[in-house]
Amino acid sequence: MNFRYSILEVENDIAIIELEGELNFKQDASELLKEFEKRLILGKINYILNLKQIEHINSSGLNILIMMLTRTRKVGGEAIVTNVSQKVQKLFAITRLNSFFILKENNEDAILELKNIKNK
Repeated sequence: MNFRYSILEVENDIAIIELEGELNFKQDASELLKEFEKRLILGKINYILNLKQIEHINSSGLNILIMMLTRTRKVGGEAIVTNVSQKVQKLFAITRLNSFFILKENNEDAILELKNIKNK
C-alpha cells in the first residue's frame, strides 16, 4: 500500500494529520512535508500525528516524524503521536523515541494535552 495522508483542522492552531499505508521513504511524504511547512509559516504549529492506519514504518519514516516534531518545537508548537500500534510502539522503544515524542492513546487525549501545554 502506498503512503497517503489527510489533514483535519480541529481548532485554529491544532490539526490532526492522519497517516495511512507505508511510511518508508522521504519522497513518499514530499507533498505532506511541503504542506506541513506552508502551514507552519501560516502559524499552524500544533499537530496530532495519527498513526492508526500506518501499516509499516522504517527508519526513514521515523526520520520524517522526527523532522516534523523538531520543526513544530522550533516555532513554539508541539506534535503528539497517537494510535500507535504495538509493533510501532516497540520500534519507538528500541530507538528510544518514546522519550522524545509525546505518545497518546487517541486523538482526544492528544487534544487535551495540547491545550494543557498551551495554558502553561
